[in-house]
Amino acid sequence: MGGAILVKRFSRPKISFKFGEDIHQMVALAKKYKDFPLFASWSAGLNTLGRHLPPIMLTWYYQPEMVGYYALGMRLLNIPLNLMSLSVGQVFFQQISKYVKNGIPVFPFLRSTAFKLTALGFPGLLLIYFFGANIFQLIFGSNWASAGEIASILSPYFLVRFVASPLSPIFSLIGKQYVSLIWQFIYTSMTFAIIFFGNIYFDFYGVIWIYSIFSAVMFSVFLYLEMIFAKMFDKGMQAGGKTERFN
Repeated sequence: MGGAILVKRFSRPKISFKFGEDIHQMVALAKKYKDFPLFASWSAGLNTLGRHLPPIMLTWYYQPEMVGYYALGMRLLNIPLNLMSLSVGQVFFQQISKYVKNGIPVFPFLRSTAFKLTALGFPGLLLIYFFGANIFQLIFGSNWASAGEIASILSPYFLVRFVASPLSPIFSLIGKQYVSLIWQFIYTSMTFAIIFFGNIYFDFYGVIWIYSIFSAVMFSVFLYLEMIFAKMFDKGMQAGGKTERFN
């Protein structure tokens, strides 16, 4: 049956290829969406580097045992939050792309999604913040209380990231990928600097505290930028001005 379907499809008359018109259309599309490879690929690379940089650098200055606790705490926070964040992000992207294409204001939906993400992530991370060591000790044993302490320290950062990250496609959809790239470059550079210089003055937990607070502040800025540029895009559409956007 499958072979018959393939034969039928390939036996259909071929669509004529108009070389001049198609090349012109491809060049026009390449110019229109040039920001995607120019900015999005670099931003994705920096994002990957920024997430892997802390455990790599921490192994240079601190005991492997402590870095192992850090890795466990990060992983156990990442698994459920990433699953929820990915699901929300996919729905957000689909819905917001329709709004952008049809000229519907995007800020109300973005703000509503941010509030819902906060309500979804806040209770669990608040629990981790106050009882992280006890929870990890109960599940994994007394030897893993340190991993729970680290998860507790990182919980404010994870909460803000959980809210801001699923909304990040807004920059691509409204043609402002460079904002995400600039933010990502600053965040990755400062992460390197915090661990590189922090180990001189602070112990392991001190560096984790600084990294968590800094990351929470940076993702709060990222969320603020998402809100600001969404508002700017809506005002541009309402004014009938030219707006760069994904169609």
